[in-house]
Amino acid sequence: MHCPEDYIQYKSPIKLEGNQKFFSTIRAADWSFENYFHKTHLEVDKSNIKNCDRISKDYIKDLESVSRRGIPIGMYMYVNNLLLDRQFDTYRPSVKNQNEVVSSLGGEKKDQLGTK
Repeated sequence: MHCPEDYIQYKSPIKLEGNQKFFSTIRAADWSFENYFHKTHLEVDKSNIKNCDRISKDYIKDLESVSRRGIPIGMYMYVNNLLLDRQFDTYRPSVKNQNEVVSSLGGEKKDQLGTK
């Protein structure tokens, strides 16, 4: 899913907490489910299919929340397209990807948004 050129650098201007912080710290062009999956929920065992499903549900809920916060119409359409793309229904990470994320954090259990 391609982000509209005018919004590639867009970040939610509203200070968001928890996993929703992803949308206020990561540029819109990188709001894919795969990026959300790897940059949030690091306290969760992502090799467990039930946890993957939970993260998918959180991504949907968080995107829907962002779309209700008075974002520009172009961003609203982009967010809706991310939801319609349903990438989160089929994405399953490899163990290698999970290890790379933890390794890139120096082996610490903190998310890539900078919180523990």
